Amino acid sequence: MSIIRFPKLLLAIVLTVTAAAATATTLSPNPMLDISGLGLKLETGGAGLEGGAGTITVTIDGPVVTAILYWAGRDFPCSQDGGGNCLISGADDELLFDGTAVTADRIVGTEVNDANFPNKTNNIGYAADVTGLVAPKGTGTHSFAVAVSDVDALWVLDGAGLLIVYTDSADTDFHRVIVYEGLDFAFINSPSPAAAKVTELITISYDSADTVRVGQVMIFAGDAEAGRPDTIRIDGNPIFNDLDSDEGAAYDVDSFGITIPALATGTTLQLFSETNALTTTPDSLLWEVAALQLPIPMEEGALGRMTGGRNIQVDGAKIGGARGGMTIHCDITLSNNIQVTWGRGQTGNKWHLDKPITSAICIDDPLIDPTPPRAPFDTFIGEGVGRLNNVDGSAIRFTFIDAGEPGTSDYMEISIWHPGDDPDTDPVYFSAAGFLVGGNIQAHFDQPHNGNGK
Repeated sequence: MSIIRFPKLLLAIVLTVTAAAATATTLSPNPMLDISGLGLKLETGGAGLEGGAGTITVTIDGPVVTAILYWAGRDFPCSQDGGGNCLISGADDELLFDGTAVTADRIVGTEVNDANFPNKTNNIGYAADVTGLVAPKGTGTHSFAVAVSDVDALWVLDGAGLLIVYTDSADTDFHRVIVYEGLDFAFINSPSPAAAKVTELITISYDSADTVRVGQVMIFAGDAEAGRPDTIRIDGNPIFNDLDSDEGAAYDVDSFGITIPALATGTTLQLFSETNALTTTPDSLLWEVAALQLPIPMEEGALGRMTGGRNIQVDGAKIGGARGGMTIHCDITLSNNIQVTWGRGQTGNKWHLDKPITSAICIDDPLIDPTPPRAPFDTFIGEGVGRLNNVDGSAIRFTFIDAGEPGTSDYMEISIWHPGDDPDTDPVYFSAAGFLVGGNIQAHFDQPHNGNGK
Protein backbone atom coordinates (compact mmCIF):
# COMPACT_ATOMS: atom_id res chain seq x y z
CA MET A 1 0.00 0.00 0.00
CA SER A 2 1.29 3.43 -0.86
CA ILE A 3 1.86 5.82 2.01
CA ILE A 4 0.19 9.21 1.61
CA ARG A 5 1.77 12.27 3.14
CA PHE A 6 -0.08 15.57 3.37
CA PRO A 7 0.79 18.25 2.76
CA LYS A 8 3.51 17.21 0.35
CA LEU A 9 6.66 19.33 0.50
CA LEU A 10 8.70 20.03 -2.59
CA LEU A 11 11.89 18.26 -1.60
CA ALA A 12 13.39 17.75 -5.03
CA ILE A 13 16.32 19.94 -5.94
CA VAL A 14 16.81 20.48 -9.65
CA LEU A 15 20.14 18.94 -10.53
CA THR A 16 21.39 21.54 -12.93
CA VAL A 17 24.75 23.25 -13.18
CA THR A 18 25.08 25.44 -10.09
CA ALA A 19 27.90 26.65 -7.89
CA ALA A 20 28.63 24.45 -4.88
CA ALA A 21 29.07 25.97 -1.44
CA ALA A 22 32.60 26.09 -0.12
CA THR A 23 31.49 25.07 3.37
CA ALA A 24 29.89 21.91 4.67
CA THR A 25 26.21 21.21 4.43
CA THR A 26 25.82 20.49 8.13
CA LEU A 27 23.44 17.63 8.82
CA SER A 28 19.97 18.96 9.63
CA PRO A 29 16.57 17.36 10.25
CA ASN A 30 14.38 16.29 7.35
CA PRO A 31 10.82 17.03 8.58
CA MET A 32 9.39 14.42 6.22
CA LEU A 33 11.45 11.79 8.04
CA ASP A 34 10.41 12.65 11.59
CA ILE A 35 7.71 10.03 12.20
CA SER A 36 6.04 8.64 15.32
CA GLY A 37 3.82 5.59 15.58
CA LEU A 38 2.94 2.31 17.21
CA GLY A 39 5.60 -0.33 16.59
CA LEU A 40 7.60 2.02 14.34
CA LYS A 41 11.05 0.62 13.52
CA LEU A 42 14.14 1.60 11.52
CA GLU A 43 16.16 -0.79 9.35
CA THR A 44 19.33 0.15 7.46
CA GLY A 45 21.86 -1.43 5.12
CA GLY A 46 24.59 -0.33 2.75
CA ALA A 47 26.93 -1.22 -0.10
CA GLY A 48 30.34 0.09 -1.10
CA LEU A 49 30.44 1.13 -4.76
CA GLU A 50 34.08 1.87 -5.49
CA GLY A 51 34.02 -1.37 -7.48
CA GLY A 52 30.96 -0.20 -9.41
CA ALA A 53 28.39 -2.52 -7.82
CA GLY A 54 27.29 -3.97 -4.51
CA THR A 55 24.36 -5.50 -2.61
CA ILE A 56 22.27 -4.05 0.21
CA THR A 57 20.65 -6.66 2.48
CA VAL A 58 17.93 -5.73 4.98
CA THR A 59 15.36 -7.51 7.13
CA ILE A 60 11.87 -6.00 7.26
CA ASP A 61 9.43 -7.23 9.90
CA GLY A 62 6.33 -5.30 8.88
CA PRO A 63 4.69 -2.94 6.36
CA VAL A 64 7.05 -0.29 4.97
CA VAL A 65 6.18 3.32 5.72
CA THR A 66 9.01 4.87 3.71
CA ALA A 67 12.36 3.87 2.17
CA ILE A 68 15.13 6.32 1.17
CA LEU A 69 18.30 5.51 -0.78
CA TYR A 70 21.34 7.71 -0.07
CA TRP A 71 24.66 7.77 -1.92
CA ALA A 72 27.78 9.94 -1.83
CA GLY A 73 30.98 10.50 -3.76
CA ARG A 74 33.73 12.92 -4.78
CA ASP A 75 34.05 14.95 -7.98
CA PHE A 76 37.72 15.67 -8.79
CA PRO A 77 38.69 17.87 -10.38
CA CYS A 78 35.36 19.66 -10.31
CA SER A 79 34.40 21.99 -13.13
CA GLN A 80 34.61 25.63 -12.01
CA ASP A 81 32.90 28.84 -12.94
CA GLY A 82 34.75 32.13 -13.54
CA GLY A 83 34.89 32.77 -9.82
CA GLY A 84 36.58 29.47 -9.04
CA ASN A 85 33.43 27.89 -7.60
CA CYS A 86 32.80 24.19 -8.19
CA LEU A 87 29.87 23.40 -10.47
CA ILE A 88 27.40 20.60 -9.80
CA SER A 89 27.30 18.58 -13.00
CA GLY A 90 24.83 15.88 -11.97
CA ALA A 91 27.54 13.23 -12.16
CA ASP A 92 26.40 9.89 -10.69
CA ASP A 93 22.98 11.30 -9.80
CA GLU A 94 21.51 8.01 -11.04
CA LEU A 95 21.95 4.46 -9.70
CA LEU A 96 20.59 1.07 -10.69
CA PHE A 97 18.63 -0.15 -7.67
CA ASP A 98 17.13 -3.64 -7.84
CA GLY A 99 17.37 -3.42 -11.62
CA THR A 100 15.59 -0.06 -11.86
CA ALA A 101 17.28 3.23 -12.76
CA VAL A 102 16.76 5.58 -9.82
CA THR A 103 17.51 9.29 -10.23
CA ALA A 104 18.20 11.46 -7.19
CA ASP A 105 15.25 13.60 -6.19
CA ARG A 106 17.47 15.86 -4.10
CA ILE A 107 21.03 16.77 -3.24
CA VAL A 108 21.36 16.44 0.52
CA GLY A 109 24.59 18.43 0.60
CA THR A 110 27.95 19.39 -0.87
CA GLU A 111 31.34 20.47 0.45
CA VAL A 112 34.38 21.67 -1.51
CA ASN A 113 37.92 20.66 -0.54
CA ASP A 114 40.52 22.82 -2.28
CA ALA A 115 43.60 21.06 -0.90
CA ASN A 116 44.83 20.45 -4.46
CA PHE A 117 44.37 24.07 -5.58
CA PRO A 118 43.79 25.19 -8.30
CA ASN A 119 42.02 21.87 -8.77
CA LYS A 120 39.26 21.28 -6.24
CA THR A 121 37.25 18.30 -5.03
CA ASN A 122 33.49 18.68 -4.71
CA ASN A 123 32.07 16.13 -2.27
CA ILE A 124 28.38 15.49 -2.88
CA GLY A 125 25.51 13.48 -1.39
CA TYR A 126 22.30 12.40 -3.12
CA ALA A 127 18.99 10.88 -1.99
CA ALA A 128 15.97 9.28 -3.65
CA ASP A 129 12.66 7.90 -2.37
CA VAL A 130 12.53 4.19 -3.25
CA THR A 131 9.45 3.23 -1.23
CA GLY A 132 7.71 2.02 -4.37
CA LEU A 133 10.52 -0.47 -5.01
CA VAL A 134 11.00 -1.67 -1.42
CA ALA A 135 7.47 -1.84 0.02
CA PRO A 136 6.12 -4.47 -2.46
CA LYS A 137 8.81 -6.92 -1.33
CA GLY A 138 6.87 -7.46 1.91
CA THR A 139 8.34 -8.84 5.10
CA GLY A 140 11.50 -10.92 5.38
CA THR A 141 15.15 -10.59 4.41
CA HIS A 142 15.72 -8.98 1.02
CA SER A 143 18.81 -8.19 -1.03
CA PHE A 144 18.88 -5.24 -3.43
CA ALA A 145 21.55 -5.02 -6.13
CA VAL A 146 23.01 -1.51 -6.48
CA ALA A 147 25.24 -0.42 -9.35
CA VAL A 148 26.63 2.65 -11.06
CA SER A 149 24.56 3.52 -14.14
CA ASP A 150 25.31 7.17 -14.90
CA VAL A 151 27.69 7.71 -17.83
CA ASP A 152 28.62 11.06 -16.27
CA ALA A 153 30.60 9.59 -13.38
CA LEU A 154 32.19 11.05 -10.28
CA TRP A 155 35.90 10.61 -9.63
CA VAL A 156 34.97 8.32 -6.71
CA LEU A 157 31.49 7.01 -5.87
CA ASP A 158 31.90 5.75 -2.30
CA GLY A 159 28.69 3.82 -1.77
CA ALA A 160 24.98 3.79 -1.01
CA GLY A 161 22.87 3.31 2.10
CA LEU A 162 19.22 2.29 2.41
CA LEU A 163 17.05 3.61 5.24
CA ILE A 164 13.67 1.92 5.82
CA VAL A 165 10.95 2.92 8.28
CA TYR A 166 8.40 0.16 8.89
CA THR A 167 5.86 -0.91 11.51
CA ASP A 168 6.18 -4.09 13.54
CA SER A 169 2.71 -5.25 14.60
CA ALA A 170 4.27 -7.41 17.33
CA ASP A 171 5.67 -4.31 19.04
CA THR A 172 3.14 -2.68 21.37
CA ASP A 173 5.32 0.37 22.16
CA PHE A 174 5.33 3.77 20.50
CA HIS A 175 8.53 4.86 18.76
CA ARG A 176 9.85 7.95 17.03
CA VAL A 177 12.26 7.99 14.09
CA ILE A 178 14.24 11.19 13.44
CA VAL A 179 16.52 11.53 10.39
CA TYR A 180 19.18 14.21 9.78
CA GLU A 181 20.72 14.66 6.29
CA GLY A 182 23.65 16.62 4.85
CA LEU A 183 27.18 16.27 3.53
CA ASP A 184 29.90 17.08 6.04
CA PHE A 185 33.52 16.29 5.07
CA ALA A 186 36.40 15.86 7.52
CA PHE A 187 40.12 15.17 6.93
CA ILE A 188 42.52 16.29 9.65
CA ASN A 189 45.64 16.17 7.43
CA SER A 190 44.24 18.45 4.76
CA PRO A 191 46.72 21.28 4.09
CA SER A 192 43.92 23.59 3.07
CA PRO A 193 42.67 25.99 5.74
CA ALA A 194 39.31 25.97 3.98
CA ALA A 195 38.90 22.22 4.37
CA ALA A 196 37.09 20.99 7.46
CA LYS A 197 39.18 18.90 9.80
CA VAL A 198 36.19 17.79 11.86
CA THR A 199 32.46 17.59 11.19
CA GLU A 200 30.04 20.00 12.81
CA LEU A 201 28.47 18.87 16.08
CA ILE A 202 24.75 18.13 15.69
CA THR A 203 22.10 17.62 18.34
CA ILE A 204 19.11 15.42 17.58
CA SER A 205 16.36 16.95 19.72
CA TYR A 206 13.31 15.20 21.15
CA ASP A 207 10.81 15.46 24.00
CA SER A 208 11.94 14.31 27.40
CA ALA A 209 10.62 11.29 29.30
CA ASP A 210 10.50 10.58 33.02
CA THR A 211 12.39 7.29 32.69
CA VAL A 212 15.63 6.01 31.17
CA ARG A 213 15.19 4.84 27.57
CA VAL A 214 17.22 2.73 25.14
CA GLY A 215 17.56 4.14 21.63
CA GLN A 216 19.39 3.32 18.42
CA VAL A 217 21.68 5.66 16.45
CA MET A 218 22.44 4.99 12.77
CA ILE A 219 25.24 6.71 10.82
CA PHE A 220 25.85 6.65 7.04
CA ALA A 221 29.35 7.75 5.97
CA GLY A 222 31.55 7.35 2.91
CA ASP A 223 35.28 7.36 2.15
CA ALA A 224 36.53 5.71 5.36
CA GLU A 225 38.96 2.78 5.21
CA ALA A 226 40.07 0.04 7.59
CA GLY A 227 43.37 0.86 9.28
CA ARG A 228 42.89 4.63 9.06
CA PRO A 229 41.79 6.14 12.39
CA ASP A 230 38.56 7.98 13.11
CA THR A 231 36.28 8.62 16.08
CA ILE A 232 32.52 8.84 16.46
CA ARG A 233 31.34 10.70 19.56
CA ILE A 234 27.79 10.10 20.80
CA ASP A 235 26.95 12.40 23.71
CA GLY A 236 30.70 12.86 24.09
CA ASN A 237 31.43 9.13 24.39
CA PRO A 238 34.11 8.07 21.88
CA ILE A 239 33.86 5.08 19.55
CA PHE A 240 37.24 4.52 17.93
CA ASN A 241 37.95 3.29 14.38
CA ASP A 242 34.45 1.98 13.68
CA LEU A 243 34.26 3.56 10.22
CA ASP A 244 36.13 0.97 8.18
CA SER A 245 34.25 0.30 4.90
CA ASP A 246 32.28 -2.49 6.57
CA GLU A 247 29.71 -2.33 3.74
CA GLY A 248 32.48 -2.59 1.13
CA ALA A 249 34.83 0.05 -0.25
CA ALA A 250 34.16 2.74 0.72
CA TYR A 251 30.91 3.02 2.71
CA ASP A 252 29.72 2.49 6.26
CA VAL A 253 26.24 2.05 7.70
CA ASP A 254 26.75 1.66 11.43
CA SER A 255 24.27 1.22 14.27
CA PHE A 256 24.82 1.90 17.97
CA GLY A 257 22.60 1.23 20.96
CA ILE A 258 22.48 4.20 23.33
CA THR A 259 21.06 4.88 26.77
CA ILE A 260 18.96 8.06 26.96
CA PRO A 261 18.86 9.42 30.52
CA ALA A 262 15.60 10.46 32.13
CA LEU A 263 14.62 14.05 31.25
CA ALA A 264 17.16 14.21 28.39
CA THR A 265 16.04 16.35 25.43
CA GLY A 266 18.73 15.61 22.87
CA THR A 267 21.57 13.37 21.67
CA THR A 268 24.78 14.90 20.29
CA LEU A 269 26.78 13.37 17.43
CA GLN A 270 30.09 14.28 15.80
CA LEU A 271 32.64 12.53 13.53
CA PHE A 272 36.40 13.08 13.75
CA SER A 273 39.24 12.35 11.36
CA GLU A 274 42.09 11.28 13.68
CA THR A 275 45.74 10.33 13.89
CA ASN A 276 47.18 7.82 16.31
CA ALA A 277 50.50 6.23 17.27
CA LEU A 278 50.17 3.46 14.67
CA THR A 279 49.62 5.59 11.59
CA THR A 280 49.74 9.19 10.49
CA THR A 281 47.22 8.53 7.71
CA PRO A 282 43.80 9.38 9.11
CA ASP A 283 40.43 8.61 7.63
CA SER A 284 38.73 11.08 5.36
CA LEU A 285 34.99 11.10 6.02
CA LEU A 286 31.85 12.02 4.08
CA TRP A 287 29.10 12.08 6.72
CA GLU A 288 25.70 11.93 5.01
CA VAL A 289 23.02 10.61 7.41
CA ALA A 290 22.37 10.42 11.14
CA ALA A 291 19.18 8.76 12.39
CA LEU A 292 17.73 8.06 15.81
CA GLN A 293 15.04 5.58 16.79
CA LEU A 294 13.75 5.94 20.34
CA PRO A 295 10.72 4.84 22.37
CA ILE A 296 8.30 7.61 23.30
CA PRO A 297 5.93 7.66 26.27
CA MET A 298 2.45 6.33 25.57
CA GLU A 299 -0.26 8.64 26.83
CA GLU A 300 -3.48 7.25 28.29
CA GLY A 301 -5.58 6.08 25.35
CA ALA A 302 -2.79 6.89 22.91
CA LEU A 303 -3.62 3.96 20.65
CA GLY A 304 -6.41 6.13 19.34
CA ARG A 305 -9.40 5.77 17.07
CA MET A 306 -10.69 7.54 13.98
CA THR A 307 -14.26 8.45 13.04
CA GLY A 308 -16.18 10.27 10.31
CA GLY A 309 -15.93 10.36 6.55
CA ARG A 310 -18.31 11.35 3.77
CA ASN A 311 -17.49 11.93 0.08
CA ILE A 312 -14.18 11.82 -1.75
CA GLN A 313 -13.63 14.64 -4.23
CA VAL A 314 -11.57 13.73 -7.29
CA ASP A 315 -11.06 16.35 -10.02
CA GLY A 316 -13.89 18.40 -8.56
CA ALA A 317 -16.44 15.55 -8.64
CA LYS A 318 -17.89 13.76 -5.63
CA ILE A 319 -17.40 10.03 -5.33
CA GLY A 320 -19.35 8.13 -2.68
CA GLY A 321 -16.89 7.50 0.11
CA ALA A 322 -16.97 6.21 3.67
CA ARG A 323 -20.49 6.76 4.96
CA GLY A 324 -22.57 5.61 7.89
CA GLY A 325 -20.37 6.41 10.88
CA MET A 326 -16.89 5.02 10.09
CA THR A 327 -15.18 4.09 13.37
CA ILE A 328 -11.82 2.33 13.38
CA HIS A 329 -9.27 1.64 16.12
CA CYS A 330 -5.48 1.47 16.04
CA ASP A 331 -5.93 -1.53 18.36
CA ILE A 332 -7.22 -4.00 15.77
CA THR A 333 -8.88 -6.17 18.44
CA LEU A 334 -11.57 -3.54 19.01
CA SER A 335 -14.87 -3.27 17.12
CA ASN A 336 -14.63 -1.44 13.79
CA ASN A 337 -17.12 -0.17 11.23
CA ILE A 338 -16.42 1.02 7.69
CA GLN A 339 -19.02 1.53 4.99
CA VAL A 340 -18.20 2.46 1.40
CA THR A 341 -20.87 3.19 -1.21
CA TRP A 342 -20.53 4.22 -4.84
CA GLY A 343 -22.80 4.38 -7.86
CA ARG A 344 -26.58 4.69 -7.86
CA GLY A 345 -29.63 2.52 -8.40
CA GLN A 346 -29.03 -0.89 -9.94
CA THR A 347 -25.39 -0.01 -10.59
CA GLY A 348 -24.83 1.01 -6.99
CA ASN A 349 -22.36 -0.84 -4.76
CA LYS A 350 -21.97 -1.17 -1.02
CA TRP A 351 -19.04 -2.48 0.99
CA HIS A 352 -19.34 -3.05 4.73
CA LEU A 353 -17.01 -4.04 7.58
CA ASP A 354 -18.21 -4.67 11.12
CA LYS A 355 -15.41 -6.86 12.46
CA PRO A 356 -11.76 -6.34 13.52
CA ILE A 357 -9.55 -5.04 10.73
CA THR A 358 -6.54 -7.21 9.83
CA SER A 359 -3.84 -4.51 9.79
CA ALA A 360 -3.56 -1.05 11.32
CA ILE A 361 -0.76 1.52 11.11
CA CYS A 362 -1.35 4.75 13.05
CA ILE A 363 1.19 7.50 12.39
CA ASP A 364 1.74 10.95 13.84
CA ASP A 365 3.08 12.85 10.82
CA PRO A 366 4.86 16.04 11.99
CA LEU A 367 3.62 17.93 8.93
CA ILE A 368 -0.06 17.30 9.70
CA ASP A 369 -2.05 19.02 12.46
CA PRO A 370 -5.27 17.15 13.29
CA THR A 371 -6.41 19.61 15.99
CA PRO A 372 -8.95 20.35 17.24
CA PRO A 373 -9.27 18.18 19.22
CA ARG A 374 -5.82 16.99 20.30
CA ALA A 375 -5.06 13.47 19.05
CA PRO A 376 -2.14 11.00 19.32
CA PHE A 377 -1.98 10.45 15.54
CA ASP A 378 -3.32 11.83 12.25
CA THR A 379 -2.86 9.09 9.62
CA PHE A 380 -4.55 5.66 9.69
CA ILE A 381 -3.41 3.04 7.16
CA GLY A 382 -5.21 -0.28 7.29
CA GLU A 383 -6.49 -3.45 5.67
CA GLY A 384 -9.53 -5.61 6.26
CA VAL A 385 -12.03 -8.07 4.80
CA GLY A 386 -15.76 -7.41 4.56
CA ARG A 387 -18.93 -7.83 2.48
CA LEU A 388 -19.24 -6.44 -1.03
CA ASN A 389 -22.89 -6.26 -2.11
CA ASN A 390 -23.72 -8.81 0.64
CA VAL A 391 -21.00 -11.27 -0.45
CA ASP A 392 -18.26 -12.08 2.09
CA GLY A 393 -14.52 -12.19 1.41
CA SER A 394 -13.90 -8.77 -0.17
CA ALA A 395 -10.57 -7.14 0.76
CA ILE A 396 -10.11 -3.43 1.45
CA ARG A 397 -7.01 -1.28 1.81
CA PHE A 398 -7.35 2.29 2.97
CA THR A 399 -5.60 5.46 4.12
CA PHE A 400 -7.47 8.11 6.12
CA ILE A 401 -5.86 11.42 7.11
CA ASP A 402 -7.22 13.95 9.61
CA ALA A 403 -5.69 17.32 8.66
CA GLY A 404 -7.70 19.51 11.04
CA GLU A 405 -10.86 21.54 10.71
CA PRO A 406 -13.18 22.06 8.88
CA GLY A 407 -12.36 18.80 7.10
CA THR A 408 -11.79 20.03 3.55
CA SER A 409 -8.10 19.11 3.86
CA ASP A 410 -8.85 15.60 5.17
CA TYR A 411 -7.84 12.83 2.80
CA MET A 412 -9.13 9.36 1.91
CA GLU A 413 -7.70 6.59 -0.26
CA ILE A 414 -9.73 3.39 -0.68
CA SER A 415 -9.19 0.24 -2.77
CA ILE A 416 -11.64 -2.68 -2.78
CA TRP A 417 -11.29 -6.12 -4.40
CA HIS A 418 -13.90 -8.58 -5.62
CA PRO A 419 -14.72 -11.31 -3.05
CA GLY A 420 -12.03 -13.97 -3.10
CA ASP A 421 -9.48 -11.88 -5.02
CA ASP A 422 -5.94 -11.38 -3.75
CA PRO A 423 -4.99 -7.67 -3.41
CA ASP A 424 -1.35 -8.50 -4.16
CA THR A 425 -2.03 -10.18 -7.49
CA ASP A 426 -5.58 -9.45 -8.69
CA PRO A 427 -6.88 -6.21 -10.24
CA VAL A 428 -8.72 -3.82 -7.97
CA TYR A 429 -12.54 -3.75 -8.27
CA PHE A 430 -13.00 -0.15 -7.06
CA SER A 431 -10.56 2.55 -6.02
CA ALA A 432 -10.76 6.25 -5.25
CA ALA A 433 -8.47 8.80 -3.65
CA GLY A 434 -8.86 12.47 -2.89
CA PHE A 435 -9.76 15.16 -0.40
CA LEU A 436 -12.96 15.03 1.59
CA VAL A 437 -16.02 17.08 0.68
CA GLY A 438 -19.17 17.49 2.74
CA GLY A 439 -17.84 15.74 5.84
CA ASN A 440 -14.99 15.37 8.30
CA ILE A 441 -12.44 12.79 9.48
CA GLN A 442 -11.54 12.97 13.14
CA ALA A 443 -8.66 11.32 15.03
CA HIS A 444 -9.19 10.85 18.78
CA PHE A 445 -7.56 9.48 21.87
CA ASP A 446 -9.11 6.07 22.48
CA GLN A 447 -11.96 5.71 24.92
CA PRO A 448 -11.78 3.35 27.89
CA HIS A 449 -12.94 -0.17 26.96
CA ASN A 450 -13.22 -3.57 28.56
CA GLY A 451 -11.40 -6.76 27.66
CA ASN A 452 -14.15 -7.87 25.29
CA GLY A 453 -13.21 -5.34 22.61
CA LYS A 454 -15.93 -2.83 23.58
